[in-house]
Amino acid sequence: MNAHQTNDKYFKILLDSSIVSKSDLDGNITCVNDNFVDTLGFAKEEIIGRNHNILRHPSTPDSVFKELWDTIKSGQVFRERVLSRKKDGSDFWAETTIIPLVDDNSDTIIEFIAIRKDITEFLDIKRKMQQQQIQEDKQKVISKAKDDFLVLFTHELKTPLNTIINFSQYLYKNAGKTSLEKELKLLTQIIHNSKKMLVDVTQLLELNKLKSNKLHYNFSLFPLNQAIDEELSKHISLANEHKVNIRNYIFDKNIYIKSDFYRFSQIIANILSNAIKYSNGKVSLHVEQFKDYIELAIEDNGIGVVDKEKIFELFEQNNDNMHTREKKGTGIGLSFVKFLCKDLKIDYRVENSENLGGLKFILKVKTIGARND
Repeated sequence: MNAHQTNDKYFKILLDSSIVSKSDLDGNITCVNDNFVDTLGFAKEEIIGRNHNILRHPSTPDSVFKELWDTIKSGQVFRERVLSRKKDGSDFWAETTIIPLVDDNSDTIIEFIAIRKDITEFLDIKRKMQQQQIQEDKQKVISKAKDDFLVLFTHELKTPLNTIINFSQYLYKNAGKTSLEKELKLLTQIIHNSKKMLVDVTQLLELNKLKSNKLHYNFSLFPLNQAIDEELSKHISLANEHKVNIRNYIFDKNIYIKSDFYRFSQIIANILSNAIKYSNGKVSLHVEQFKDYIELAIEDNGIGVVDKEKIFELFEQNNDNMHTREKKGTGIGLSFVKFLCKDLKIDYRVENSENLGGLKFILKVKTIGARND
């Protein structure tokens, strides 16, 4: 057997093991082999004479076919991984080689031969492996974030708990030996730290209810200033602790909103406490009135935030989001705010504060209007 016969034999083996079709210059199929029929599901009599477009997958862009035709019409071999469609509509990925066959006498293209290798199963396996790897990487990130959060949350509980234990032990050991003024001061700190712990634990538990839409709401009509004034009074101790001056700009006291008073107050509380902790001594509240809604802005003069979206995500409180600010808090509060705002249909946004230079939280709340009773 000479070299030419050997090459012909190998070429025949290659064609027999591949999915092969021939077409005329317009792309109409003139011949297919048995592998074509077995793989793509078309009988020879229903595919011969049809245009190759019958295999075209709707998600394959036009640019692929333009490149294909530009290549083979210029006499070049086209090689590409192409997504096609079988007779039953299922996907068919193939390593595709299209060869222009040239007439030896006229040196013109007379037909095209397409040789395909089915790689659908290979790509499915590869895709599943990639997805599995992505999921594993994602779980590692989540697991690490949870571990970091647990350390942070434990630290945040430990701090007030130590205060409660130490002050309680002091009062117990020195009962009747200290002044009433000192006892009241220590008891105030015990109550303050106890409430702080309760808020953190409660919000963490309620966050799961929020995510699964199992949190119940009690809607009522109430004056906006009532919720604001109550939260300001509750945060006096925290403001004093951080040496922060809170400026509350006067607005119309006769504006009413319909919402869940307790949950709305929680939103204000979380944003306000966040502003106090991250400020450099100044926090302001301002209400701007519009026709049927108000915008409540809470601003601080802190260092600001780089990624204003991530601060609302649980497990996302880290230093690269907050520049180089020291962590102060569990990171639960703003995630809690995001879900509450969604349920209460309150729009929120975060901007840089032009007035104070730090961060500016804005709540857009629909109003009922003024009441005269």
